[in-house]
Amino acid sequence: MSEAVSEAAITLRRASVSYGGPDVVRAVDLRVERGEIHVLLGQSGSGKTTLLRAIAGFEALSGGELQLFGETVDGAGKRPVPPERRQVGVVFQDYALFPHLDVGENLAFGMRARDPGRIDELLAAVGLEGYGRRPVSALSGGEQQRVALARALAQSPRMILFDEPFSNLNPSLRRSLRRQTVEILRERAITAVFVTHDRDEAFAIATKLSVMARGALLQSGTPHALYAAPRDLEVASALGDCSIVAVTDTGAGAGARCDSALGALTTTGTGDAVLVRPEQLAIEDDAAAPECVPAMVERVEYCGDCDRVELRAGDALLVARAPAGSCALGARVGVALRVRELPRVNAQRGA
Repeated sequence: MSEAVSEAAITLRRASVSYGGPDVVRAVDLRVERGEIHVLLGQSGSGKTTLLRAIAGFEALSGGELQLFGETVDGAGKRPVPPERRQVGVVFQDYALFPHLDVGENLAFGMRARDPGRIDELLAAVGLEGYGRRPVSALSGGEQQRVALARALAQSPRMILFDEPFSNLNPSLRRSLRRQTVEILRERAITAVFVTHDRDEAFAIATKLSVMARGALLQSGTPHALYAAPRDLEVASALGDCSIVAVTDTGAGAGARCDSALGALTTTGTGDAVLVRPEQLAIEDDAAAPECVPAMVERVEYCGDCDRVELRAGDALLVARAPAGSCALGARVGVALRVRELPRVNAQRGA
């Protein structure tokens, strides 16, 4: 198939991976556009790393099809295209640098022919000017991560895959390096897929993200769309604290009205409950304050810049944020909504 601009960078159709037992990746459908930074978010055992390895060519599909830039590279009755012919760079969690080679030699390993000028250019791009002759063993973790990125760029790949590349770094360095990495990818319009279990990291870098669990892709979309309107409790919980409040319909159609432990609500979408994020709740000292429902504080966790507060309002357990030290355990307070509408979700976790 000819490579047309309209072709996606990655197209997965019912893609599965098995090691002889149950599928560890189950019938995944996914489309990643050119230049997109796509994040696979999930906990250990979700199948996200196995899916990344299948895209790279390190694992073969047991079912379905994988296309890269319009070309079928696995499935559909074809012999899998080997990793070295997919024009895909990979940055591993442990960086996978050669300890017996210096920095420049590590970069040259990814090139067809050693080019000192190209090596200097790549080192400058990742902020490591003059590091070409340094031994890898003398580098910090952050410097090794940048060398791994430069080595992936040395191959002039159409796409780079990242397997939790920042997980071994301290928080401040992690933020700095992921910001630098995203800037390089965007400047060069390189398609990228990241694997992570860290939702804050996913939100910070993703153009689109996919939530995975038990080998299945639960939902894909922009970070904002998934956070605001997850399909069910499992996706909602994967993306942050939330409260799921049962509702009883009192109206129908768009902007349907319903009753709940939070009082009368206007809702959007479908489902047997509404999703409430902590920032959508306000806590008042007076349980009888206007537009509030009475609640009791059941748990307070100090988070530095705020307290995470769990409250009981009727039969609903709510999670909110409050200024540090403002809520006492056992206090009776009022809880009000800061928004006019709430999205509906299915209260049960996904399959």
